[in-house]
Amino acid sequence: MKSFVATTGILLMTLAISKGEPYFYDRLELVNCCPIIVVIDVEEPEKETKSNSDTSGLDISQTPQWDYSQRAKAKVVRKLKGEIRDNFVLHGSENNIDAQCRLKKGRFLAFLTKDGIFWVGANWQLSLRPIVDNKIEWYVSDDKSLPMTFQAEKSVIDEIQARINEPTNSPKAEQAGADQPATKPVEKPAVKGQPSTPTAKDSPR
Repeated sequence: MKSFVATTGILLMTLAISKGEPYFYDRLELVNCCPIIVVIDVEEPEKETKSNSDTSGLDISQTPQWDYSQRAKAKVVRKLKGEIRDNFVLHGSENNIDAQCRLKKGRFLAFLTKDGIFWVGANWQLSLRPIVDNKIEWYVSDDKSLPMTFQAEKSVIDEIQARINEPTNSPKAEQAGADQPATKPVEKPAVKGQPSTPTAKDSPR
């Protein structure tokens, strides 16, 4: 059963960052499917330019799936799940027409994965949950169409840690793995302003 849930999580992650229509996780999926969950401080992002290119002349922020137009230095404040260096470079603003993980300076509860060699957001604009005045912008319920609200940082962290520590073969985890809706792959030219929180529009299409 553990292997089934893990395989389903990997499949959802792949679909969420592959080409086609974007899929936005609910809070259970976000915690279960993301390999890295950390609190980070993000420095002022830089725009990728041709000066940031490798010896082949290709933009170093390109991968077979996406082009990333932003990068920023990030420092880990607290690790909740997975292993990542204390200091790393985060890439964002992928050229997807429907959704992006846009970077900005500040402290965030971050849900991360790797695209090739790059650390990137694991689920579009949901990847970086702002932390302001010891409060985290977070889901109000399992209904991901409802707008997020700022909630006490400790309660959100406790909720996530409890989920991480929950046995993966529990009935709740099994249901989360087995009942996921099918998703389509995702395409990607540049986005103009995408909402920072999920709405009904952001549900699977």
